[in-house]
Amino acid sequence: MTHATYITNGFIWLDHGDLELGRAVLPLSHLHEAFLTRFGETAFYRPLVTVIHSLDTALYHQRAPGYHLTNVILHLLASAAFALFLSQFLSLNYSERQGMYFIMVGPGVMGEGHAEYIDDLLDEDTSIWRICCWHKNQQRMQVGGKKDETGWEVYEEAREGGAIIATGHEHSYSRTHLLSNMKSRTIASTSDTLEIRRGRTFAVVSGLGGKSIRTQKQEGKWWASIYTADQGANFGALFGIFNRNGEKDLAEFYFKDITGKVVDRFWVRSKVGN
Repeated sequence: MTHATYITNGFIWLDHGDLELGRAVLPLSHLHEAFLTRFGETAFYRPLVTVIHSLDTALYHQRAPGYHLTNVILHLLASAAFALFLSQFLSLNYSERQGMYFIMVGPGVMGEGHAEYIDDLLDEDTSIWRICCWHKNQQRMQVGGKKDETGWEVYEEAREGGAIIATGHEHSYSRTHLLSNMKSRTIASTSDTLEIRRGRTFAVVSGLGGKSIRTQKQEGKWWASIYTADQGANFGALFGIFNRNGEKDLAEFYFKDITGKVVDRFWVRSKVGN
């Protein structure tokens, strides 16, 4: 229902170039080219996005609500598919408090009231694992050149609820130690086994998806791991294995680059339910 309110909006941000100027639109007779070329004027490979944009343009021309309706429908389908995946392959048992709870918000990108939303959801949740995700950062919560863009409230509400904080935006990788205050970067522990609970958590920036790799411009004692161009970084991703060794409150995380090199490995023990 929340996303449905966006349908009547006009084009925003990248839409002006990708859709209005047609950078990510192909004639229907040339749709196959989407699988052979880059996306718009970027280095990304997103053929399905180009195909969807092209079909929408053929149907709606320059009427933005049509495009937004397609996005809402795709969002619903993706949410249903994700829920099906979790139920079929992860066998999460929420009645036994073995669940994972994801909260995805957009501070600094769209909307408002994100901190209050996080607070409300985490107050009611009983899952062992809570993960709060958003794109942008505060300057001290990344090691590149980004400025304060989200406010500290979202970080603090996630911490108070015992949720892991996962962000991107900056094109590098960095992870904090366990913190008892995000705004003041108060270190609760420097162990590579992080014991999260209400009031104590960590934040990670995983931004090496393939676009570029940036240099380090920030530092601080609260950082447990930093991987930028200055450290010879390569593209990669952060992986998490939950229910490690059959223990529902234990997870292993590692950042692996595309050469197979593991540059950060750590364990997390959740005490959120205690």
